[in-house]
Amino acid sequence: MLNDLSPLLDSQKRSDLVGRLNNKRVEQALPAEMELALTWAMKDLDYVEIEPEWWVNGKEPDVYVEGLVTGRPAIVEIASTNDNSISGEPLMDKCSQQIIEYANSVKRGFGYYLYFSFAETKEYKNGRSIRGIAAPKGFMLSDSAKTIIKSWTLSDVSPPPLLKIEDRGLDVTVEKREYKQVRYHNFWTTRPPRTYSETENPIYNILREKLSQVEDAPFGTCRIIFLAEVGSRTLDEMGQPHRNNFESNATAEKIIRRFMADKRNRVDAVVVFLPIKKHRGNLQNIIRSWKSIIFKNGDVPGLEDSISYITERLPLPRFTGSQARSLFRQGAFSHEAHGWYLGTSMTSINDEITYRISSRVILDFLAGRITEKQLRYFIGERDDGPSISRFLDRGFTVGDISFEKGGVDEDDDLILLHFSKDPAAHPFE
Repeated sequence: MLNDLSPLLDSQKRSDLVGRLNNKRVEQALPAEMELALTWAMKDLDYVEIEPEWWVNGKEPDVYVEGLVTGRPAIVEIASTNDNSISGEPLMDKCSQQIIEYANSVKRGFGYYLYFSFAETKEYKNGRSIRGIAAPKGFMLSDSAKTIIKSWTLSDVSPPPLLKIEDRGLDVTVEKREYKQVRYHNFWTTRPPRTYSETENPIYNILREKLSQVEDAPFGTCRIIFLAEVGSRTLDEMGQPHRNNFESNATAEKIIRRFMADKRNRVDAVVVFLPIKKHRGNLQNIIRSWKSIIFKNGDVPGLEDSISYITERLPLPRFTGSQARSLFRQGAFSHEAHGWYLGTSMTSINDEITYRISSRVILDFLAGRITEKQLRYFIGERDDGPSISRFLDRGFTVGDISFEKGGVDEDDDLILLHFSKDPAAHPFE
């Protein structure tokens, strides 16, 4: 994509985009990926210019484009949002880290094995519930809580029973697990991300921020904001039925419609892009697609057709926004991480067997990035599944090797091992 956009990017713009793509902070990298993808998907419209330096007031929009809207030029600001500020994650993480650090001070390394389940809080306003998380802001462990944790940590019982801690607004159940836990993935609560204001939330805030880039466009220019989901369950639930009519939370539809009404004469359209990954029938049948939802102030001719065109051009998403955010924070997208391997498969016709394995997994093994045990697992060595050793036991040996491209959307290719009967590999028949 970067190479395709090279004619539209000067050295400074390219450097800025590459810097954000390589940033170790998920709040920088994932939005940069969406900006790159959406800009790339627009590049073949009638005319596209990235951050035009000649723009009015020096406020350069992300993209100036002709052909997106019929008969009018348009400017597009590309934004992304997540639920971090309304998920309770920062508060749960802070409370968890205090307990982990104290447990480690009692018994070295003990805290790294702890998993935390936070209770919900509820209050009612005008007959509707408001759900919170029992992880209070500014919480500090009390001496009494430390005494309980110390006694539990030093217990001779293995594994220790679940520990319930209720301490000045904190209500959490702590479990000692067999393996070390990954930070940000070592806590949980039944309360999903929630906002109870239509104007004070991540979605409204990012739209308000991007508004300043488009609202002063010259008369006749269509002002559009693209909004991508990169970890926002609130956005991801758009179009789904409101599951609890007795809860007063603000949905994404309500928030965006409120924004469009509040800024009626300052923005013409907001377009939401959602990565979709669903299982149909069984775990092997995965449906991957993009969903776009348009909100308009007035008539914006041709926009629906253009958005359909852009949506179809986007590479199919591997993950939902929340999955991508989670994996990024675990370092899974680093160039030094394990590759994303294509799966192993086998076909058999008469006395010919073709066994497909990842070429990247072989490369990672030769480079010392994975162990022999991991290699055997990734290429399908199982007691109850296809096994190269069993091919040999049955008298099959490799007669030919070929390669199969994985395609532009894969980070891997396939090595095809073609097995055939070898008289020297089994008893005479």
